[in-house]
Amino acid sequence: PMSYYQFSVTAKTALGWGYTTKGLVYTTNNREAPQPPSAPQISPSQIQDRDLTFSWTPGSDGYAPLRYYTIHYSESYGSWQMVTERVDPTVTTYTVYNLKPFTEYRFRIQATNDIGPSGWSEESNSTKTLPAAPSSTVENLKVTPITR
Repeated sequence: PMSYYQFSVTAKTALGWGYTTKGLVYTTNNREAPQPPSAPQISPSQIQDRDLTFSWTPGSDGYAPLRYYTIHYSESYGSWQMVTERVDPTVTTYTVYNLKPFTEYRFRIQATNDIGPSGWSEESNSTKTLPAAPSSTVENLKVTPITR
């Protein structure tokens, strides 16, 4: 059977009562893995030389609470690599750091609940990070004299 329950919690200390928090719980035997989120959307204003921010719309949660998102990225159409951190399920924007300047990237997202992971979202459009000045000094420089 499917049922809704609303819980209210209020804390009390020697100084008095705090604010009441309410939580709605939906119970069902029909839980399933979540649906994939939408493809990541990248706004041109969110593209930098070494980081990039994108957003997405969550899919259905499968009647089970989302636990985290997993993000993959592909550099210059190479193989998919995973961002090392699990992304909080309450956020729908994410910034990927430590990217290479003037390099093409694609992104995709997967949601996970207690039942399991969704499929992968559709890929973002391929997006190039901005160019940047060199980040290190020149090393092992050789100068060859040329005379005529």
